[in-house]
Amino acid sequence: MLPAVPDDLTSTVGVVALAAGGVAIIALLSCDTHTHDAAQRDSASSAAASKEPVQNKVDTRHLQQMVARAERSLAQSLPLDYRRPFSSSDPERPATVSLYLEACRAGDNPSCWIARELGAFEATKIIRANCVAGDIMSCRAILRNEDIAPEASGGRTVLCAEDSKHCGIEDLRRECLAGFPLSCWRIREVPVEELPDRDALAARVAPLARAGCQARIDDECSSTFNTYTEAETRLIAERMCPLVVRWCAILSKYYKKEGDLVRARDLAEQSCQYGNDILRCRQLGTAYVTGEFPEPVPGRGEALLTWGCRSDVAKERDDVCKARAAKQHGRPRPEPAPGARSYE
Repeated sequence: MLPAVPDDLTSTVGVVALAAGGVAIIALLSCDTHTHDAAQRDSASSAAASKEPVQNKVDTRHLQQMVARAERSLAQSLPLDYRRPFSSSDPERPATVSLYLEACRAGDNPSCWIARELGAFEATKIIRANCVAGDIMSCRAILRNEDIAPEASGGRTVLCAEDSKHCGIEDLRRECLAGFPLSCWRIREVPVEELPDRDALAARVAPLARAGCQARIDDECSSTFNTYTEAETRLIAERMCPLVVRWCAILSKYYKKEGDLVRARDLAEQSCQYGNDILRCRQLGTAYVTGEFPEPVPGRGEALLTWGCRSDVAKERDDVCKARAAKQHGRPRPEPAPGARSYE
């Protein structure tokens, strides 16, 4: 059973009972992140006294339209293109980034977090200003240690973000109570003799991380991955895949397990085409040539393997590439090395 979600998180986290073999599974419902407490959004106005940029608020209806345009653009931003990954493997999405930045500047905090995840460094300044103004979720969305705002009330300390082993116990406790799931996660390492309420604090990880993951803060989704049920992980991957490409590979496995090979293949293609991950492309090429997936275009599997095995390092260390090189030179297929990667 999932831990109860605190009342103050019900605006960002929804739950739905899913029937699976007669057993009710509680899973995340992909609810609208943008119902984030409006009072927290408005709190950013207090940052005007600082030198950080502030958002230029627009009326709610106009803002909702901006967010909707950005969301539609994101959903369509990884089209299948079989010239990839040969031509490029970087998910360049300038139009989508521009739409999220527009909504961010207009006062939608979650759009700032997504814009930054997509590589818009300009959004970091606004996120930081909102953090200083008291929006803890914006503090949680800060990606780089050097951008942490130590002057923010209840914010993270740079030392704790960099290395929890040298972070003071009281700092970790304060951050956990303030709502930072990664601090709650790390607090589990503290001996209970030094922190009597350690277990109660550690129990906050799951509900906090679920809220952060629902807000598409990838660091919180990924760092607390093992706290989710299988049903939750599938829903998270569905939600995160358009934003963070590596989640597409995770989602592909679920569709494959369910027997939807075409959808599983297309998600694996997105992971290869936009994920800048040669290993995943080789795995996909292997799946094509072995008949695990139907090829979307003739010769796709061979093309991916030829491309993925082109380096000398791959030919020396990767079993699939070594076998191909041996076959091309008329040598017997080598035995896999102990501990080598499996492509099953």
